[in-house]
Amino acid sequence: MKIYKKVCYSLPENIILEMEIMQLMKLTENIKITQSKIIENALMYSLDIFQEELNEFGRIGYKSDNYKNITEQIFTLPSMVVNKLNFYSQELGITQSLLVLASIVLIIEK
Repeated sequence: MKIYKKVCYSLPENIILEMEIMQLMKLTENIKITQSKIIENALMYSLDIFQEELNEFGRIGYKSDNYKNITEQIFTLPSMVVNKLNFYSQELGITQSLLVLASIVLIIEK
């Protein structure tokens, strides 16, 4: 049984809109997916990339300077994912919200 945590991340409105578009695209395939699940999937995809960047550079090469209209939103994620995100946030010196943003952008570009 997975244990879940409610977490709050600050994300740009255009990224939230992208997640809504992803939800609609999945709905056309008769697949219901929540924004929390999208973030979970994005983080699971990105955690290995974060580890590689930590090992190779000691930092992550991502900036959020171009994003405006930041809004806070609550998501429900597995504790394991939240704990790993917290670890990378501390090790890389980057906010968890920025890591979530980077993860979402990575899967959008994929």
